[in-house]
Amino acid sequence: MTSGKLTTLITGLPRSGTTLTVAILNDQPNCVALAEPLPLASMPDDPEEFSKAVGSFAGDMRQSALRDRLVRTKSIGGLLSSNFVKETDRGEGLRKSEAQNSTVAIDKEIDSDFQLYIKHPAAFTALTDTLSSRFPLFACIRSPLAVLASWQTVDMPVNRGRVPMAERFSPELSARLDAIPDALSRQVYLMRWFLEAYASMPRERILRFEDLIEDTRSALANICPGNTGTRLELQTIDIEKRYPSVDIDRLRHALKPIDEIIRYHYPEGMPR
Repeated sequence: MTSGKLTTLITGLPRSGTTLTVAILNDQPNCVALAEPLPLASMPDDPEEFSKAVGSFAGDMRQSALRDRLVRTKSIGGLLSSNFVKETDRGEGLRKSEAQNSTVAIDKEIDSDFQLYIKHPAAFTALTDTLSSRFPLFACIRSPLAVLASWQTVDMPVNRGRVPMAERFSPELSARLDAIPDALSRQVYLMRWFLEAYASMPRERILRFEDLIEDTRSALANICPGNTGTRLELQTIDIEKRYPSVDIDRLRHALKPIDEIIRYHYPEGMPR
């Protein structure tokens, strides 16, 4: 079984809670969620061939999960996590990802109809149209101000206003970013690009981080009907306290030119 209703794809803004969503889904009965498991560098550039390769990989993972109780996914030391980015003390510089792709054992009962989830933020966003014609596709978003603040603190390409895996499948995006001289302006352009891609998706396929924190069970009702919520302690973060070295007012001003697309996703106003 390689595609269809038993395989669901997840994309989303980098640093918007995609890994947290995967962690919560892995706690659900008869569900297996994989974080960025695909060997993207060796996968086809052609969107249709890429989509077929995703289906083939999903089929392989289903067989491995059922036969060997093993799957490939990003993890920290072979253990699943809700956040792959290392926490640092103030003044230690950019935060790094601790995750590596590895083989992880499934420690719960699953049957042949288990639901498989695969998440990749950048590549799946660039290929939204093609992938959504074959698989259920959901997108995670979070307050752009909180996301942009996080981008300033991580040792990832997005800190420099680049997303190589999205640019690989969208030469137009890459060219536009090449023409923007400073990192913050590139980040804002990327924010617009991600949010506009998700505006083409049905609203019920959008997972807002703030909704996940407020009522996990309701927020996941469309992607995982009958979910049992989460045992994790989730809470709203004060971004000024969370990122004391970041000029939040500067970021808020930088986002003003994309207010229209932000309001599409947050008509009640952008959360802090």
